[in-house]
Amino acid sequence: MAYDPPVTHHNRVDLAIVWRDTTDRGKIDRSNRQLASLVRHAKEFIGVAGLDGSAEFINDSGRRLIGLGPVEGLQGRKITDFVHPRHVDRLLREVMPALNSTGRWSGELDLLRLTDGAAISTLTETFRIDDINGEPICFATVSHDITDVKQADAELRRLNSIHRTLSHTNQMIVRAGNETELLARICGIAVEDAGFALVWIGLLDQDGFLRTGAVAGPARAYVDGLRLAADERLPEGRGPAGLALRSGAHVIINNIEASEIMRPWLDRVHRFGIKSSAAFPLFRSGRVTGILSVHSTLRDHFGEREISLLDDMVADISFGLESLDRATALKSSREMIRDIEATVRIGAFRLMLPDWSLWWTDGTPAVLGLPAATSADRQALENAFEPEIALMLIMALQEAAHAGNPVDIDLPLRISLLTGRWIRLFGVPKRRDDGKIEVSCTLQDISERKRLEAEVMTAADTERRRLASELHDNLGQILYGTSLLLAAIARDAKVSGSGLSDKIDQTTSALNEAMQVCRTLAHGAAPIVDGGLSAALRKLAARTAATGIQCTAVTSDAVNTVMAGAPALELYRIAQEAITNALKHAHCGSIEIQLALRATAVELVIRDDGAGLDPSSAADGVGIGLRTMRYRAARAGGTLEVRSGQGHGTLVRVLVPLLAEKYPRPVGNSP
Repeated sequence: MAYDPPVTHHNRVDLAIVWRDTTDRGKIDRSNRQLASLVRHAKEFIGVAGLDGSAEFINDSGRRLIGLGPVEGLQGRKITDFVHPRHVDRLLREVMPALNSTGRWSGELDLLRLTDGAAISTLTETFRIDDINGEPICFATVSHDITDVKQADAELRRLNSIHRTLSHTNQMIVRAGNETELLARICGIAVEDAGFALVWIGLLDQDGFLRTGAVAGPARAYVDGLRLAADERLPEGRGPAGLALRSGAHVIINNIEASEIMRPWLDRVHRFGIKSSAAFPLFRSGRVTGILSVHSTLRDHFGEREISLLDDMVADISFGLESLDRATALKSSREMIRDIEATVRIGAFRLMLPDWSLWWTDGTPAVLGLPAATSADRQALENAFEPEIALMLIMALQEAAHAGNPVDIDLPLRISLLTGRWIRLFGVPKRRDDGKIEVSCTLQDISERKRLEAEVMTAADTERRRLASELHDNLGQILYGTSLLLAAIARDAKVSGSGLSDKIDQTTSALNEAMQVCRTLAHGAAPIVDGGLSAALRKLAARTAATGIQCTAVTSDAVNTVMAGAPALELYRIAQEAITNALKHAHCGSIEIQLALRATAVELVIRDDGAGLDPSSAADGVGIGLRTMRYRAARAGGTLEVRSGQGHGTLVRVLVPLLAEKYPRPVGNSP
């Protein structure tokens, strides 16, 4: 086998391998043709040069890349003719020595576009071709056009530069404590980073003229005595600043000398060598309230890059000004809230579910009886209440958030914190776009209201007992005495054969009915007598069982020592209402009453096995009953909880906290 050097015919290169065995020549010819076609039609630049640097072959894609005609000859051309001048030195000092010594070189090399002299960035692989004896024959080059990649890289660097400038602006917006500091530093950043001769910010006064809010740059004296306005009817309002204020869009003047609207200020700009300027509107709450004015000593300074930079900067400045306005308003609101909280003893907190993150106002810890420096979290909120009350509060908040209904509940504070102190909690849940539920709550100290309610309940209980006594001991005795007298008259009438016997019997029947009503009223006015609340509930269960419904009562007599009078009566009425609802609406087979003395509260539970109900969509009768029970629980100083589900019965639970100043704390739990 022998190897022949490539033979070039115009734009064709023939690589020939001659086999001594001529039987394989046809196969080799086909391989050569396939190889030549692959090289000619490849997308990359492929070229072959002689050892003396003369150009011998360039494929079709390579010719299109450098602007060489498809049939244009290469005679007399050197490879240096197709390399950009700035990389010819690299070719001669780096590429060629590497080819001669190692036979290969790769790296970036700029080719020359012959039509306009532009540089074409390429990633080039150059190698030497040797014969079978290791003798050099020629050089081959494969180049991939990376111009787009280089341009994208350059654009990325420019964008990074812009982002750095904007980053400085944003950092100042975050750190600035007031408007004066913010505007001054913004102007300084624009001068330092972008090299402007003058940057100033004007803010609209109530008279429609701009006042200087901040200024920076070598030409800062330009604004001395400068009067600009928003009204186009005034000469001061017909320049770029006035136009930007009215239109709400930036106004670019890249050639002040040729600008008609800048003519009134030509003398001023000449003194400072200003050639171009730009005015950008500043917004606050959707209204234009000022401008950012930028000036340069270069004509045509404001290209797309600069305008984009300044548009972003103005948006950031507007955001920063609005943030400062909001911070000022928030500070004022907080001061007002603190004053209100100190005056009327209210607090507020915001709860985020399900993560239980909490925020509260400065006055909230005092309302809860906690130290002023207490951090807002779930544990601190629960610490303000006895464990049973805290659990009830947590469940009420969760149920309100789940159902989307407001929560309104009266709660006693922990006895060890503030004796006899009560708060009213009112909260409104709101589902956010991210799926979390935000519950906004207010707290109000209602201790005085609770004290007055207790006095009213005591007076009402006393009056009820007096009325019951009057009915039983006075009216009842009169009616009884009258019935005895009427019985004697009836006997005499029968002996004498008087015709009044029938009428006397009718009168006796009516009198007996009146006596029964009197006894019922006396018992209803004061159903809790001997045996206290526990005995009264057992009697209620017995009367209910007499109707054919299984009804049991498990009650603790220990409750009678801490629960008497009006609060005990309210719990009795709740039990009555719960049983009535169960009998009328639930179609239950059994009812259970439980009365227990817990560590910090009295607990009443009425449970049935009926059809259950939906408190949010209950019938009118049930709905009124539930509201009545909640009202009575609040009057007793406690809270009411209703759990029910279709087909799962209903549970009514009342929890009345023990007040330390009135009742001793029991030891342990009662059954």
